[in-house]
Order: sequence, then structure tokens, then C-alpha cells
Amino acid sequence: MRRQKRTLRQDYKDPLNSKHRRGLALYEQNKYRKAEEILRQVVRGRERTLGQEHEETLNSKYWLGLALCQQDKCSEAEEILRQVGRSREQTLGQDYEETLSSKHWIGVVLYQQNKYSEAEEVLQQAVRGLERILGQYDETTLYSTHWLGLATYKQDKYGEAEKVFQQTTNGRERTLGREHEETLYSKYWLGLAFCQQGKYSEAGEVLRQVVRCREQILRQDHEETLSSKYWLGLALYEQNKCSEAEEVLQQAVRGREKILGYEHADTLYSMHWLGQAIYKQKKYDEAEEILWRAVYGQEQTFGQEHEETLYSKHLLGLALYNQKKYSKAKEVLQQAVRGRERTLGPDHEDTL
Repeated sequence: MRRQKRTLRQDYKDPLNSKHRRGLALYEQNKYRKAEEILRQVVRGRERTLGQEHEETLNSKYWLGLALCQQDKCSEAEEILRQVGRSREQTLGQDYEETLSSKHWIGVVLYQQNKYSEAEEVLQQAVRGLERILGQYDETTLYSTHWLGLATYKQDKYGEAEKVFQQTTNGRERTLGREHEETLYSKYWLGLAFCQQGKYSEAGEVLRQVVRCREQILRQDHEETLSSKYWLGLALYEQNKCSEAEEVLQQAVRGREKILGYEHADTLYSMHWLGQAIYKQKKYDEAEEILWRAVYGQEQTFGQEHEETLYSKHLLGLALYNQKKYSKAKEVLQQAVRGRERTLGPDHEDTL
């Protein structure tokens, strides 16, 4: 009660303090546009009354940057967060937690703008600093480390990304538990890093764990569960476990069709790989049925001469050929060849 009275007196003397806390409350409720509006007013007010470099001004500016980030207004968020980062570095020092928090979010907004190399550099600084002051297994440190893994992965540095995600997974299992949402998120990306390096056995093992936990914690048809199933299906397919891959990819297709729609890109990717897993088992009539649906959807979503459309069309032609439907197979394969000649060139290995 005493604390509440003191806060009320403080708010009476400083209305900006009350407004700042209102902006944070709106942010915590995911009302980012309203939070932005309030925090802009607080920043302007504190710059006038306290100065641009004052700790409270920088705090409001920091939260304004986060509110912008959450609305994908990344360019402005970057500019504001860089101002906060520079000022905090000068006034507080490089290894102060609030300086490093600013660096973390600069890294995030750089990542969101596809500036992955810059994001990696900034996030490495944040991670090293947080490890020094908070420790390797602190939840905040692990959060930054996970984002560092994402920035590395997006540059196709899959070996480095694997190491970072392995570290984050181990740390989050220890700090948060094996079935925590954040642990599973790091484990999912570890599975993808394995996949991209052709380590399909390791990927399958990790992604099975993610699928099981996400089915229990989220639900079978949750988007993140279905994404895990899709990648698990690919890992199984690449190990020639085509029957298991078919079962998992069937679930991914049904779920994605239900929640995303038939013509969504993720549904169509799943559908293509389901067709491929069925084709590999020489179930050509079933593969044909799936691949016709995939091709039609891909033509609508990606276009007739998109790489993915032509890939599915090529496989469809082979499924028709293996059922001795030679006339239709010829027609479909000619479309695939002509499309690849135009998009890839006549001498490309996929065209030949």
C-alpha cells in the first residue's frame, strides 16, 4: 500500500511516468500501435524536460523501438534502437545489461530486414556481453544466442548454426526444461540445421522429439506442430523411409490444408513431398492424384513456370509414364521441359 501511495504521488508530480507505464501495459497486452502512440508522447516530453541522454528518456525510447519492431516498422525501430544503444554505451558502458539489451534488439530488427550478416555481428556482441555479466545459461543470454543461430542459419552457415542451436537447446533444457516452448523452438531449428547439412538421421531424431512435445503441448493441427512434421517427413524421405515419410507428410498436408488453405505455399510444399514419397514407393496412381493437386495449386500460387511448379510437373509426368499413360505423360513432360528451358536454360541439368 505504501508503495502504491508513493507511486501515485510520483505520477502526480510526473504525468510522463504514468503515461510511460501505460505504454508498457499496452505493449504487454500486444496493443503495439496504441503503445507506440503513447510512448512517442512520452519520448517527446522527456526529451524536452530531461534531455535526450537522460536514462528515463532512453528507457522510453527503447520501448518505443520495441513497439515499432513488433509492428514490423523495422527501419524506424532500427534507427531509434541504435540511438539508444549508442547513448547507453556512452553513459552506462558496453557491458551494462541495458546496453546489451539494446544491442540484442538492434540485431533482431536487422534480422527482420534480412540484414543477416549485420545482425550476426551485433548479436555476437550481445551474446558475449550477456555471457560475461549474466552467465551462459541465463534465460536472457539464451534468447540472444537463439537469435544469433537464426542469423547464422539464414546465411547458409549451417555448421555454425548447428553449434549455436545445440548450445541453446542444451542451455534451455537445463534452464527451462525439455518441453518448454523456447526449448522446442531451438531444437526445431537444430533439426533444420542438421537437414541442411544432409545429417538426416540426427535431424529425424531431434524433430521426432519436437513433434511429440508439440502435439502434447500445442495440438496436432497447430502451425508449429505441422511445420515440425513437414521437416520430419523430409528427413525420413532422405533416409529412404518413404512409408513413414508418407504417413507424416499426410498429416502435414491435411493439417496445413485445414488451417492455411489448399493454395498456401506451405500446404503445396507438403503436398509435393507427399507425392514424391508415394512415387518412391512405386504407388504411381496415388502419386499422380496428389501431384495433379500440387501442380494445379502451384500454378495458381507460384505461376506456371515457377521452379517448384515445374519440379512437381516433371514428377507428375514420370508417374503418368510409369502407368503407361504415355500420351498424357508426354504432354506434361514437354510442358516441364519448355518451362525449364525458358527459366533455367537449355543446358541446365534439370532441363536435360
